[in-house]
Amino acid sequence: MNARQPYDQFLGAAALVDGRMRQREFIGLVACMMALTALSIGIMLPALPEVGAALGIAEANDRQSIIIVYLLAFAIGQLVFGRLSDLYGRKPVLLAGMTIFVGGSIAAALSFDEQSMLAARAVQGIGAAAPRVIAIALVRDRYVGREMARIMSLAMAVFFSIPVLAPTIGLGLLHAGTWRWIFDFLVVAGIGLSLWCLRLPETKRTFAAEPLTLMLALRGALGTRQTTGYAVAAGLMLGCVLAYISSAQQIFVDVFGLGELFPLAFAATAIMIAGASITNAMLISRVGVRMLSHASLASFVVIAAVFVLEAVFGPVGLWPFVAAMMILSLLFGFVAPNFNSLAMEPQGDNAGMAASVVGCVTTGIAALAGGVVGHLFDGTVLPLALGQLGLSVLAFLVVVWVEGPRGMAFARERRSPQSGIADKPCIATDATVHPTSTHALAELPPGPAFHVPPRPRTPQTKVAHAGRVPGANFGFLNAPVFRGSTVLFPTAEKFVNGDQPYVYGRKSTPTVRALEEAIAELEGGAACSLTGSGYQAVTTAIMAFVKSGDHILMVDTVYQPTREFCTGILAKFGVGTTYYDPLIGDGIARLVKPNTRLIFCESPGSQTFEVQDIRAISRVAAERGIWLLIDNTWASPLYFKPFEHGVDVSIQAATKYIGGHADAVLGSITCTAAAAKHVAKTKDLLGICPGSEEAYLGMRGLRTLPMRLAQHHLSAVRVAKWLEGRPEVARVLHPALPSHPQHHIWERDFLGASGLFSIVLKPASKEAVWAMIDGLTLFGIGFSWGGYESLIIPFDPTSYRTATTWSAEGPALRLHIGLEDVEELIADLEAGFERLAAASVKSPTSELMSFL
Repeated sequence: MNARQPYDQFLGAAALVDGRMRQREFIGLVACMMALTALSIGIMLPALPEVGAALGIAEANDRQSIIIVYLLAFAIGQLVFGRLSDLYGRKPVLLAGMTIFVGGSIAAALSFDEQSMLAARAVQGIGAAAPRVIAIALVRDRYVGREMARIMSLAMAVFFSIPVLAPTIGLGLLHAGTWRWIFDFLVVAGIGLSLWCLRLPETKRTFAAEPLTLMLALRGALGTRQTTGYAVAAGLMLGCVLAYISSAQQIFVDVFGLGELFPLAFAATAIMIAGASITNAMLISRVGVRMLSHASLASFVVIAAVFVLEAVFGPVGLWPFVAAMMILSLLFGFVAPNFNSLAMEPQGDNAGMAASVVGCVTTGIAALAGGVVGHLFDGTVLPLALGQLGLSVLAFLVVVWVEGPRGMAFARERRSPQSGIADKPCIATDATVHPTSTHALAELPPGPAFHVPPRPRTPQTKVAHAGRVPGANFGFLNAPVFRGSTVLFPTAEKFVNGDQPYVYGRKSTPTVRALEEAIAELEGGAACSLTGSGYQAVTTAIMAFVKSGDHILMVDTVYQPTREFCTGILAKFGVGTTYYDPLIGDGIARLVKPNTRLIFCESPGSQTFEVQDIRAISRVAAERGIWLLIDNTWASPLYFKPFEHGVDVSIQAATKYIGGHADAVLGSITCTAAAAKHVAKTKDLLGICPGSEEAYLGMRGLRTLPMRLAQHHLSAVRVAKWLEGRPEVARVLHPALPSHPQHHIWERDFLGASGLFSIVLKPASKEAVWAMIDGLTLFGIGFSWGGYESLIIPFDPTSYRTATTWSAEGPALRLHIGLEDVEELIADLEAGFERLAAASVKSPTSELMSFL
């Protein structure tokens, strides 16, 4: 091995990103894309007095607006370009952003007053947002975990070398010409980077399916505490650096009198960040991302506190100040790339939007915080010292909020060889290779298991790992099907005490319990009980909380068999039921009686899809001490989180999306800790016994739920929008459409939509509608939904609703959009509408459809 090989291996130089770009070039290009903003800021610092004099900006603190406006525009621009890159690909959107940046640089070079300069800098900032956010998305497209952090650290090392050079470059351009030459230089730099970007491989596959709405994409990006928290913490820490950058010229020149030596002093601090980033790339594989970043953040707080004491109790000299900034910059270099990686870690296909949101949050917070601290400059270093301490303390508190006090990693992260390598959420891993690979096994430390407190997991990770206990199943990944009634006890004492996990086949089996634990984890409840069907889950949950003489409030748009249970069974045993309008909100308080025991919700409503204000209803339930139950089948555990909205019991017809293959009948009841004991006791007393084979099929379906449900969402929205444009359709009842009356509630509370919705046709005869439905080749006619197949049924709720009146222009049809090709489904429906039109000519439209 020659002397060059270890370095090449460290950089991954031999690894091809695609057929023409090696990893070393990829890292360099990503670094330069990210560094464009650092260059645009740093190169301006020596020129601020000259620019201010030329454009009539008298106050030194006001000149900082040239930097702050750029950063704020840069923050906002990231939202646009990241989303566009998710839809249309990274490369074309990147080149469009570079074009905007070059145009803004030309406008800045030609500016003639403060307003024109700030406008040009805003355009520059918007354009520069594209290479920054797409650079992070490019890395996330190809890498995860520690490898992503390593690549980001190497890129950041180059990125942070720019602040070292930029002020010197700016000073040199000032000596050679005027301040306008700085923007000429940025024009050349932008064009050169654009040409280099032409070699970049496209890493984002575009989709023909209907894109997610911006709000939904934002929720996906900020849908985890980890992404939100680390983005905010990174912004606060970057604010510490921007506070220093925005006031550095005034501190070094006005306070310490360095004059033109200012770039050298500034470079001494900036170079520490670059050095830390290189060291960070080597350390993360040894000690872990969290340990390194958390320990560095804590150290930053301590050093910042010492710096404040020094600034308060005596004048700070040049070299103590430079030393403090060098240490803080070094620690920042260990925090910034790792916090960005941790924020991006839960994101997958949403990487572009996630990078946009993370970048916008990070830069926006940093620009505002750094701008405020910079404007407080009073001729001393005290405002900077206090600002850096305050911002770093806030960042520390945010990270504690993300990880929990016990989750802060100040010791080396370790894996447990007894854990099956990340089989349990409580074992922290940052492995970048597949858990079963020899590389991951080689990283395992010797000795006993070391427990690390659990970290927040995304739904995708939860469904892949929840309910898995290979150690109890001889190493097999999935819990096998346990068939049996008798369970033997080793001793009479254990039999009498019931002292073992399983005592009788009717009560539970390992197969059933595995799925119960997985659903409870995914929904966020304390416990889950499986039942033999979704309807059985509804009836069991209600009976768990009522007795003779009680009263319940039932939404009028509930699943029809639930209504029949209330009128046919509960009424027989003296339990009264009042049906309420699904849109009642907090007005439900008027219906509460002294003996009201529970409120039952189903949102969206069965067949007609009214979206309830669960937040408002839960407030009333909490104030009155009433149990709140919801049938959450439509949204599944992924797209509505009932326990975050004050619900006590969440019911799933697991037959639907959890099973997902139309081959198992199951139900689930997930509860808070207070409600769980009531449900468990009632289930046991009723002898409810879900089958192990059905539980096994439910677990199989659960593993692919995120991918299937995402496709159901995309296809259903695509079909629903197409149906809105059909002349035969009077209304489309889909909560994700802006035309839906409660779309604003859906957008506020839900994380997505499923494949089920309804349409109301314009007046048509029964024979015409029959002709439309019967001739469909891809849509089956049948009960249930949530499987891979598309379904359609007619419905008419007028005969059984009592608190509301169903008024429709014509016949109503409920559709479930399955996993077939969406364009073929549309073609099938289009042919159906042709049959509807042809049959309408033969049949009199006066015989309107009211036929169920």
